[in-house]
Amino acid sequence: MTNKILGLMTTLLLLSACTLALPSTPDTRMVQTGAVQTLTALPSPIPPTSTPIAILPTSTSLPSTPTPTDTSVPTSSPIPTLASTAIVLLPTVVPAYSPQYPDQFIRYYYNYINQRNYQLTWSLLSDNFKYAVNGAGEGGFLGYANFWDTVQRVDIYGVSVTSQGGGYAVVVVNMQYTYQNGVITSNLQTFNLIYDYNRSTWLFNSFTPLATPPTPPAGLQTPGQFIYDYFANINAGNYGFTWSLLTDRFKTNVNHDSYADYVTFWTGVSRLDISGVSIESQTATNAVVMVGLIFNYRSGPVTSSNQRFYLFYDSGRGTWLFDSPF
Repeated sequence: MTNKILGLMTTLLLLSACTLALPSTPDTRMVQTGAVQTLTALPSPIPPTSTPIAILPTSTSLPSTPTPTDTSVPTSSPIPTLASTAIVLLPTVVPAYSPQYPDQFIRYYYNYINQRNYQLTWSLLSDNFKYAVNGAGEGGFLGYANFWDTVQRVDIYGVSVTSQGGGYAVVVVNMQYTYQNGVITSNLQTFNLIYDYNRSTWLFNSFTPLATPPTPPAGLQTPGQFIYDYFANINAGNYGFTWSLLTDRFKTNVNHDSYADYVTFWTGVSRLDISGVSIESQTATNAVVMVGLIFNYRSGPVTSSNQRFYLFYDSGRGTWLFDSPF
């Protein structure tokens, strides 16, 4: 009996072992789920690239990494918008003045004169101008450059185009020269221009398409030029120089021979503007001019008046002087 029981138990153990060894039918759903869980749990490799990595602003939210138990695929992720990225626009460099317009050409030319770019400005003179104004007798380009080196700065206060057509133009320029020695001159100058169609720029030209007033003898300062120069130096505070442009009679009759009073008065004027100059009469040594003056006082008031001045020409110094003949 005992042997039969032992044999039965042995048979059951063998059957049990055979049952465990047989392959069972796999649960497909469980296998797929397990694969998804395994793939999402491992970090995705970053492919090598030579493209620089863009660092996004800290305020931009990045997509969150799915958790190992999250088998769903994100439907949408926040994408950095253009507004969240700083964009730097570089300024476009454009010329301040175009040499294709007569009035702007004047400012274009003297802007480069002030920069000492004489090679460029020399190229903006026509051959006729170079021959007539800067010929061999005046030293050519070297004489041209030497002259402009004596000028510290040229200021343009206004340009008026009086005529234009057929490739020619005439402009009147209100300009002021500040020299290296401190002297300041200002006047209205008329320039004749000719257009270079190959280079698309105006050029200074000596050809005069319209009748112009006769040029004063070389070295002779005009009364109008003297008035502009005098008050330009007043505005610059060159009182020692302007005091020397008064005759002794003017100093006595108008300023009581007091340079201190003269300086005191003019330091109270912040700026003096000239609205016009009219020559009433002129001889070789005397002139009478009517001048429109606008006084801008430092205390605030602005006054204007027309004043008649009597001038005397000092041939020894080559300049007009304020005189007081009465």
